[in-house]
Amino acid sequence: MDSDSPTLAQMAATPYKLWSLWDMVFKNARQLVRTLRMVDWTYTCIVYSAMTHAGGRLDNQKVISTDPVGKKDLVKLRTLCKQLGLTITAEHVHDLLQVIDAKWYSHKTYGEQCRAMLGLFESELKDRQFMFLEPGRSRYFTNPLREFGDDAARKLPDCRFDMIEAGKCFALERPTACVFHLYRVVEGALRTLAVAVGVNPKTPTKSKLWQPLADEIRAAVSASKPSTQAESRIKTARLLALDRFENVRDTRNASAHPDDQYTDEEARETFTHIVAFIKQLVKAL
Repeated sequence: MDSDSPTLAQMAATPYKLWSLWDMVFKNARQLVRTLRMVDWTYTCIVYSAMTHAGGRLDNQKVISTDPVGKKDLVKLRTLCKQLGLTITAEHVHDLLQVIDAKWYSHKTYGEQCRAMLGLFESELKDRQFMFLEPGRSRYFTNPLREFGDDAARKLPDCRFDMIEAGKCFALERPTACVFHLYRVVEGALRTLAVAVGVNPKTPTKSKLWQPLADEIRAAVSASKPSTQAESRIKTARLLALDRFENVRDTRNASAHPDDQYTDEEARETFTHIVAFIKQLVKAL
């Protein structure tokens, strides 16, 4: 077993983090199942013993116990329930432990409380749900910035939020939301390029429309006169980035409007075009 696998407490503390199937099954589910088996086996033994000594009936016969039945397993189960936030079950287990600590208790009392506890555990556990992500999508959730290139977040800090949200939306199969954030990335990147070439991106017209801003950026880049090879490379990179932008613009529609929706395939295609634009633009900054 991997010693670095997360505990149930860590999972409960970070509900929007992805956990692998290995973590879910071999680290935590196995521990839960073993504990429940112990409790269930103890319950079965108690009921069988009670019915054997009471003529087939589960009655209120008192039993003195010097070795509390199942207490160790119930203590473990109470801890696990608290870690998972199963508060009702944890409280019921606590009550059951108090019955055991009283020394005197009946088979019927123990059996009924144990059975009720198992029912509560099942009901509360069903409320803790996990979403499965396809292996090819998980990387968009765990490390979305990587899709845009190593330098993108550093050179385009204003776009960082939307890069992350676009990746997470794609991973969760929310294509329209994904494209919405992708276009916000494009808009932020275009403004960053405008500032780099000396164009004001915040005039009333250019703040709302891409094309007027892109046209002014291209005019400024085309008019520039590089004096060194490095400046020539930057100019070429900027013109290539603007060409990439044209590809993005051609695939754009009004995704912010509620009557327009994107399919998963369209979101994937848009993601590809915009990532290519961002990677080329980063070289121009």
